[in-house]
Amino acid sequence: MSPVAHSLVPTSARPPKGGCPVTFAYVASHDLQTPLRDIVRYAQMIEHRYKGNLDPDANDFIAFIVDGGKRMTRLINDLLEYSRVSRQSELLRPTSASEAVTLALRYTM
Repeated sequence: MSPVAHSLVPTSARPPKGGCPVTFAYVASHDLQTPLRDIVRYAQMIEHRYKGNLDPDANDFIAFIVDGGKRMTRLINDLLEYSRVSRQSELLRPTSASEAVTLALRYTM
């Protein structure tokens, strides 16, 4: 990345020196949440205030914005969850599939 382009990236969105991708994922997911939440909120306000007053294409465009924003929110939350799981200190160990299924069934029924 050129020095000029690097200077345009917010400091909080830059990976730390050493470039730990998990830390970058955590910081980036947090930095993306607020503007995305604002976009979705304003699109929903327009949707509720002007629904039926705009032509059908405009209503479809607003719905696309809201749906796309919700999908992006899920992706960002998944990225944040990935960064949390990747930073956990407990080591993963092999687990019996039948034990996992038994536990899953116990807590879902």
